[in-house]
This record gives sequence, C-alpha cells and structure tokens, in this order.
Amino acid sequence: QSAIDIFAAHGISFYKSNNNRIKGWYSVKEWLKPVPDTDGVCRPRLRIFKNCIHLIRTLPALRFDDKNANDVANHPHELTHAPDALRGFTASVHIPYTPEIDAVPSHQDFDTENDYSDFINYGT
Repeated sequence: QSAIDIFAAHGISFYKSNNNRIKGWYSVKEWLKPVPDTDGVCRPRLRIFKNCIHLIRTLPALRFDDKNANDVANHPHELTHAPDALRGFTASVHIPYTPEIDAVPSHQDFDTENDYSDFINYGT
C-alpha cells in the first residue's frame, strides 16, 4: 500500500496542490499582507507562531531568482523547504472575501502627500 492509501483508509484524503510557483508566491504575499482585523488593527491574515522556527529562519533568507524576479531562487536549497510548504498551503486555500476589508478605497480616501511617500518616488 502507498502512503496515500494508508491515509485514505483512515479517513484522510489528499489532493494535488497547484504548483504554479509565481501564483503561489503572490498568494503568500496576500496572506501576509496586513489588513484591518475585526477590531480595526491591521494584521496579516496568516500569522506565523514563534514555534515555526524553520519558517521564521528561512522565509526572510530567500532570494529572488536571477531569471525571474517574481520567483524565488532554489539555492541555497536547504532554505526552500519550509517556504515551499507555505507556498503550497496558501496556493491551495482561498482567502475569504470580507467586504469591509477587501473593499477598494476611492482616490478620495488617500492623502497622497502622506500615504504614498514611503514607497513611490515622485522625483522631488
């Protein structure tokens, strides 16, 4: 019997996850993006606990792929296992839609002088 057969015999089913790497990394970013929580405080939808020591160690150490800036490098390989597991999880689970959180703000909701200055260079 295969491992999948043994798990299935005990009521645990598996399905193949989406292995589109780019889509998966975008999904990780969406899950980690801070959004207003039920109490109005911005927090990520996915929280990583302190006992996830390998993910905490390896996720920030990933490097961009030299050939594709939307992907991460496969080297050093020992850093990729925990982040790839996270990528597989986030790619297979849909973020629940919350109208209050996911509503697109109008341009009137932004103070362009303050809201964009940290990440847009206006050439001033």
